[in-house]
Amino acid sequence: MHADLVRVDPESARRIHPNNYSRIERALEIYRVSGVPMSTLLRTRAGIPVTERMQCKYLELSLQHIPREELHRRIERRLHTMLEEGFVQEVGKLMKRPGLSMDSMSMRAVGYRHVWSFLETSSQSAIDTDTIESIKSATRQLARRQLTWLRSWRHHSEHREMTASNPLSDLFEVISQCVTPKG
Repeated sequence: MHADLVRVDPESARRIHPNNYSRIERALEIYRVSGVPMSTLLRTRAGIPVTERMQCKYLELSLQHIPREELHRRIERRLHTMLEEGFVQEVGKLMKRPGLSMDSMSMRAVGYRHVWSFLETSSQSAIDTDTIESIKSATRQLARRQLTWLRSWRHHSEHREMTASNPLSDLFEVISQCVTPKG
């Protein structure tokens, strides 16, 4: 796949590691759908050179003082809400889509592959506790990786601590301080 990318978009191929299959796949998909290399689209979206479009600022909003146990409770509560709202049925419908398989990119999201595998091997309609525990474990691992990744960006971003009691209000306040109208 990387050799194909070198042929159609050498600039992107230089930036994307040959083992990064998802980024290679995305760059090739962009080229096949639009007929334009991804590198060209990134340079000039809507005809405006990237350097004139915007200046980006990274802002990290975190709830770092939440104890690990509370994070785990929130993950568990979110999973149970998803199950109550029809997550298993959603995956069942997705399984019927032509061309979609457990190897599809969309099925890499936490929980989808677990439920897909459960539905393939079980005649039950209610998900079992082993699958639920497996999803919770995978979600906790993802949260850990995300926190590690965010820490690696600390030197590139402005850090703001949010309160656990009203994070949405904190978010709106931070955004209003960062956004400056063009004039």
